[in-house]
Amino acid sequence: MVIPKIPRRKFIKLMSFERIQKIAVCALAAVSASLVGNFVVVSALNSSVTICVSDKDSSIRYSRDKTCKTGAETLLTLNETGPAGVTGSKGVTGATGVAGSTGATGATGATGAAGGFATTYTLKEISISHTLILSDAGKILISRDGTTISLPTNDSVSFPIGTRIEIANRKSFVTVSPASGVRLNFLTAAISFDAGDYQIGTLIKIDTNDWVLMSAPNES
Repeated sequence: MVIPKIPRRKFIKLMSFERIQKIAVCALAAVSASLVGNFVVVSALNSSVTICVSDKDSSIRYSRDKTCKTGAETLLTLNETGPAGVTGSKGVTGATGVAGSTGATGATGATGAAGGFATTYTLKEISISHTLILSDAGKILISRDGTTISLPTNDSVSFPIGTRIEIANRKSFVTVSPASGVRLNFLTAAISFDAGDYQIGTLIKIDTNDWVLMSAPNES
């Protein structure tokens, strides 16, 4: 772009606001900014280009050091970048949502099959006199030389209804004697195994203070 010297009056007429806008737009679209002789090439790649207009004769010149003569020239800056805009503030985080309701309870699983009797039993030796205790439940009580077994009341020893206790007699006698208030085979009297060695019987609690004694017949 060749910049000729123009008379002041004519320059003022030409350098209207619209004219300055056009110069600025053209300057931003060019390739580079430099001064070679009387040519000034303005590029949008430059951060800015400074041109000085003489107050005396309206001549214009490119200012390499970006300064004009104070009181003698008017400064015109092209391609100048404005300040960066203010970054917007971060919005407020919304409140946490309400927790959802608890899901419905799943269906109850099927009941497992009922178990059978144990294939093995715990053996317990008893002496000539033995009162039943809770730990006797599910065991085989072995009498080797004769025993009297006492059935306690439910208040004394609270066996669950359905408790089963096995009794094995090696020799001599076995007598089961209910305490006062306890019934055995619906009687309040003592019951003995049949005479003879190697007898077996089963005690089962059928009610709060009711027991049944089932014994095998004498086979000796």
